[in-house]
Amino acid sequence: MSEARLPVYASAPLPGLLDRVWPHSGHADRAGMPATSLGLAALAGVTAGSALPDASPGLGLFVVGMLVAAATLPSTAGQDRLHRVAYGSLGALLLAVVLVHDAGWVVSLCLLATVAVSAYALSGGRTLTGVLLAGLSLPLAGLRALPWIGRGVRTRLPRGGTSWGPALRAAAASTALLLVFGALFASADAVFASLLPEADVGDLPVRLPVRILVFALFTGLAASAAYLAAVPPRWDVLAPSPARPVRPFEWIAPIAALLTLFAIFVGVQLTVLLGGDDYVRQTAGLTHAEHARSGFGQLVAVTLLTLAVVGAAARWAPRSSPSERRLLRVLLGTLCVLTLAVVVSALHRLHLYEEAFGFTRLRLFMNVFESWLGVLVALVLVAGVRLRASWLPRAVVATAAIALLSLAAVNPDGFIADRNVARFEATGKIDVSYLQQLSADAVPALDRLREPTRSCALHAIAVTEDDGIAGWNLGRDRARSLLADRPLSSSTACST
Repeated sequence: MSEARLPVYASAPLPGLLDRVWPHSGHADRAGMPATSLGLAALAGVTAGSALPDASPGLGLFVVGMLVAAATLPSTAGQDRLHRVAYGSLGALLLAVVLVHDAGWVVSLCLLATVAVSAYALSGGRTLTGVLLAGLSLPLAGLRALPWIGRGVRTRLPRGGTSWGPALRAAAASTALLLVFGALFASADAVFASLLPEADVGDLPVRLPVRILVFALFTGLAASAAYLAAVPPRWDVLAPSPARPVRPFEWIAPIAALLTLFAIFVGVQLTVLLGGDDYVRQTAGLTHAEHARSGFGQLVAVTLLTLAVVGAAARWAPRSSPSERRLLRVLLGTLCVLTLAVVVSALHRLHLYEEAFGFTRLRLFMNVFESWLGVLVALVLVAGVRLRASWLPRAVVATAAIALLSLAAVNPDGFIADRNVARFEATGKIDVSYLQQLSADAVPALDRLREPTRSCALHAIAVTEDDGIAGWNLGRDRARSLLADRPLSSSTACST
């Protein structure tokens, strides 16, 4: 009995897949890392290691990010420069949020988006598969870039009879050992420390490993980004091939049933909107605010699922004849229009809920998220007119970045504080315990409150002391100035 032969791709699944997506070939790969990129990557690491561990996110992090971006320029391949400039600019704008806001949740979201959008800017991708897998590019580039970095270093070392490799390794090891053990000895013995140049070395043994780690992290990030710019992957080759169309009845029947359900639901929402609070009380036994709270999450899920249904129908529905294409446009277009009505209903519900119970971070974020989903539905509707959507994946990334920038532009913590202060002035209702959880961005709005509510709301907000130029941030700087002009009352008793 002969032995069965395995498929070729099964013998080496991951390496074979990566070689297909990211072949080690081309002049840029063989030439090694450019000297300018090497220098900028090292400069980014040194700047990060010296400035970031002791500072809050601010100017220092922005400068390091720009140095990482600069390291990609000398090795940038000459392909699709407009794509890289457009999405690289979006990444820079997202990174610039650290200069303006102190709210950790907003800054964290923008930093994650900066990495994702920048990876997409460098790796490209015209399909949804390319967009989704672009986030893997940076970590994988860190591994695949090692030979490329080594070639760049070797080709730029002085040539001759002397072998520089051992000397450099010995110098690096000597420096590391002297720094670590010297710091330990200096912190253990004051007499020995007096022999060293005057410096604050009390916590150096603790901080030095952190600085080395930050240096290595950002140097590696810059080198990975430079490699990604020089040798971008081809994630689009993993996109699924066109699907085999199903018979018309197999997709028309479920879409028609869904359209009927959507039409009934939208009709009910119009009735509720026109009937007002009395109608909701009589039919559901709820106030408008309670009705809004009970359904918003479900409507968000409906929007997401509808986008998946439209994508599936567009993939499997036949479109070989003009009548089939016309039917596809009409049915999916109608579904998108009804979905936009669902989006409007969801946003209206959230608005009622916010008016009744005040603004929070989650509610504000969900406002932006559901609005972005509505934009996606509109983009899908536009793409369905010509049944061509090659531009849609790029638009998804761009609109997501713009939505997040819009969230940052309203200064979320400041906006939440402002609306809650206005609500307090109108109704006398305020949740001081929630306002105490906001960031320094909320200080200007909360500063409008009268005492003792003002001091109660502000005393728990962490406004850090000035941590140098690396930690400069507009939100914290403005908050410090306001609190310096109007100090908090130390005798205020807060009972909220």
